Amino acid sequence: MIEESAKTNGHLRNGHTNGWHTNGHVTNGDHAVLSPQLFVLSSHDQDGISRLCNSYKGYLPSMSDSLSNLSFTLATKRSQFNWRAAIVADSVEGLQEALSAKQQITRVATGSGLALVFTGQGAQWARMGLGLMQYPVFRQSVELADTYLKTLGSTWSAICESTSSPPEYLWLIQ
Repeated sequence: MIEESAKTNGHLRNGHTNGWHTNGHVTNGDHAVLSPQLFVLSSHDQDGISRLCNSYKGYLPSMSDSLSNLSFTLATKRSQFNWRAAIVADSVEGLQEALSAKQQITRVATGSGLALVFTGQGAQWARMGLGLMQYPVFRQSVELADTYLKTLGSTWSAICESTSSPPEYLWLIQ
């Protein structure tokens, strides 16, 4: 088995380096230090996150692959379920410690659906989305977005901005 500190990008190091690698490892001469990695845990149910933590705590001592590969696999190759937790660690020991701690588990909202974005940059013409306001579904969506933006502290209104006349200099450009 090859230790994490001896691997770089799937190859063994010979101890000679300029101090930097672009694959998430930094060396300080003879020892590679893994940069912080994100580990995404996902489960069908809230208690499943705790079960995953226990499974990975048992797996880590015998793991022969790199932490960056585990991080990549968890983030991109595993199914993403509604209950999730995220851990950041830069060593096996750090990951084991984090897995032993109580996780902040979040339930992901479902049914995100389709979103339309009007940049306001006049990609076609000023107020180009105004014609869609005649459709109740579109208008309700903009009203909901406007309400949500206000809860985030927005000082402007999506409805007012989409229906107001553009500045005069825009008319000159078009």
